[in-house]
Amino acid sequence: MKLKVGILSDYKGDFGHFIKILSPNNDSKIKIGDYTLEFVSFDSNDNEGGGIADCDYIVVVNRSLKNMRVKTKRVFALQQEPYIRESKKYAIPFKNEWAIIDDYYLFCDVVFAFNDELFKDKNLIEESPKTFVKNNTTFIKHHPALYFCFGNVPFDALCKMPPPKKTKEMSCIASFDKKAFYGHLDRIKFVTALKKSKIGKRIDFFGNKTEFELQEKKDGILPYKYTIAIENNSQNDYVSEKIMDSYLGYSIPIYFGASNVDEYFPKNSFIKIDIYNLQDSLNLIENILDSSFYETNFDALLEARKKVL
Repeated sequence: MKLKVGILSDYKGDFGHFIKILSPNNDSKIKIGDYTLEFVSFDSNDNEGGGIADCDYIVVVNRSLKNMRVKTKRVFALQQEPYIRESKKYAIPFKNEWAIIDDYYLFCDVVFAFNDELFKDKNLIEESPKTFVKNNTTFIKHHPALYFCFGNVPFDALCKMPPPKKTKEMSCIASFDKKAFYGHLDRIKFVTALKKSKIGKRIDFFGNKTEFELQEKKDGILPYKYTIAIENNSQNDYVSEKIMDSYLGYSIPIYFGASNVDEYFPKNSFIKIDIYNLQDSLNLIENILDSSFYETNFDALLEARKKVL
């Protein structure tokens, strides 16, 4: 049975590219049992004229497009962007306030969301402690299901990719061109200090607006046993492509981000650091570089990669 799933998002450009590259045959289709789901992206150009999205199901990624009318059986929403609290330190106002307003999503049947503030002081269902219902809309605490940024590698090729020979120790991929959130600035501050430290010489640094920019992110992951992956902020369930890309390249992430990351990936498939505790992080990274942690926990890494795929 064939089902058409429409994607509405607030991303600039065509979201369909990510859907295509993540489908097994690079055709925006996924087969589940007797069902074949065909995903269709409606970008901003499709909605300017007030068109109609006619699909079996609709998935709204982050926010809906104002002028798009839909004809569908059910509407789902998926949050991929975090609510950002204001920062007096960096004079940055709060952003993405829509992400914590439940009334915004009452046109949906089911909302998969991770922002903690959205679930604060709600009457959570006893049998499902990460779920609440308002009117006829069900809200479920869930990771953002972000697309990979590993590189232009089709999904089936990722599944078949064998472990590469690891010729280098550790990489750090952090762009210096993003400064909209306080998390961006804190990440830059930590990476700058790491680079200047005594162990900085043992780490290869990459990122946009840095000395070494990557054509494809995989080139900064595949040769390395470890990759430093730092999220924009740290909150439960906010697990992004940063940790997933590390696993896809068979690299153990040195990770700062979701505090409950161990609910998603096996113990010892990642190493947690705290970018706000510089010295402890430096000591931990140095100890890892001087250890055989990668070889000892390779099976955990394989299990984590399997979960990502």
